[in-house]
Amino acid sequence: MSAIRSSPSAGALARLWPNGWTRWQRRNRRYLGVTFAASYGLHAIAILAFAAMDPAAFAGATNLASYVLVGGIGYGFIIAMTATSFDRTAAAIGPRAWRTLHLTAGYYLWFQFMVSFGNRVPAMPLYSLFPVPLLAVMALRLIAMASARSGRPVRAGQKA
Repeated sequence: MSAIRSSPSAGALARLWPNGWTRWQRRNRRYLGVTFAASYGLHAIAILAFAAMDPAAFAGATNLASYVLVGGIGYGFIIAMTATSFDRTAAAIGPRAWRTLHLTAGYYLWFQFMVSFGNRVPAMPLYSLFPVPLLAVMALRLIAMASARSGRPVRAGQKA
């Protein structure tokens, strides 16, 4: 059995628009999640390199809140989700704890991305485009949850 049962976009897309691409995404969501974690590992390395190469600029670009809220909690969640994205570690914490961790972490990271992009919009208006996919994922998730509660899937182009 797969350790990962649902992800914010893969499960919602597969429920709302079942086709080859959404089924592939759902089947491969573990690998997509681990790839996300690997990209943030590279991001962490870049942050550390920035701190080492220009400590004054790094200090000016960060604050305690970014260390704790974004860096500490965000990276902690990414590490915990990655560590529990394998059958053995998922079984060790159990399905309820796994679901709680992945839902909580997913929503936290979604919120952090919204805040991070939103804070940049006044200085760089093109950053207003970045929340669009995040809002689309949340909308898909909410529609899929409503569809699951009603007991019937809502398909694209179909009235709820």
